[in-house]
Amino acid sequence: MPGRTDPRITFQNLIARYTALHADLTAQAKARNAGEAPAQAVRLVRTLLADTRRHIGAAVEAHALPFLPKNGPVTASDLALTLSEARSVLEAYAGNRGHDKPPAQDEITREQQQSVLYRLAQLTMMGIEEGVEARMAAIARGEDPEEAYSIAHTAFYKMILESNPALAEGMHEEAPRLPRGADDEEIGA
Repeated sequence: MPGRTDPRITFQNLIARYTALHADLTAQAKARNAGEAPAQAVRLVRTLLADTRRHIGAAVEAHALPFLPKNGPVTASDLALTLSEARSVLEAYAGNRGHDKPPAQDEITREQQQSVLYRLAQLTMMGIEEGVEARMAAIARGEDPEEAYSIAHTAFYKMILESNPALAEGMHEEAPRLPRGADDEEIGA
């Protein structure tokens, strides 16, 4: 069973058709001075109204959609007026349901998601390796391994953020620093 079309896309397609037909029929109405509209124009408007009824379905707004007379002549002015009325009903329907908003962006594919997760795992492992190496080197030099790890960790993330500036948006403020020698009681832990 094929997937259902996003109603926002259907709405945008219908509105594009209304806009094109209305512009053409308004020009014809001015040129013909209330003469009978061409049969092809009448068919196009009837088709557009039927497509609009299908889109709206059984919604309350469907009762407000205009009809073209089945018998007798239809002028280009009649068509232009009918299109204006039907378009406003369609816009009200779409506005009430959020269909007048742009269509949703395609969701991330499974392959893209796996690629991102794989890259995050790589970066995490690189960070762990860098941290272990920094601690080991600090121990060998007789320095505090946790301070060395903190310095290496900060440098590692600065490198990542510099390679991808979009990640750094909103991270322009420096993190607050604790005074040296602060114990757990002073920092509220």
